[in-house]
This record gives sequence, C-alpha cells and structure tokens, in this order.
Amino acid sequence: MDADRLKRQKDRARRYGPTEVLEGPPAETVLITTFPTADDARRWYNSPEYQAAREHRFRGADYRVILTETPDSP
Repeated sequence: MDADRLKRQKDRARRYGPTEVLEGPPAETVLITTFPTADDARRWYNSPEYQAAREHRFRGADYRVILTETPDSP
C-alpha cells in the first residue's frame, strides 16, 4: 500500500475510548473507519493489500468487521 493511500486510510479511522458491551462478547478496542460509500468499503476489504494484512490479524486475535451505513444528516 503506498504512503498516500495509507495516510488517507489512517485519516478516516477513529479510535474510540472506553466501551461498554451490553450484549455479546467483550470488545477490547473499537475502531471505526469511514468510507464515502459502502462499495468503497467493500473494495478496501476485498483489496489484495488488506487481504494480506488481515492474515496477520487473524493469527493474533479474534476480530469482527461490521459494515453499516448511516443516514444522511438532515
């Protein structure tokens, strides 16, 4: 992944503070990443660069990736 693309991705990521899980397994960290469209998020997730990187994540812990869309603000 080139440096400009990595910087854009880091700029879109938001790491949140303490979380409280009301249902389901605990979450150590929550990272929310925004994309212009759901299709852009899918392209990123299915990209060869991310597919290679996620293999390293899978060796270290269990993860969940959730795609959600938010309505436009009024």
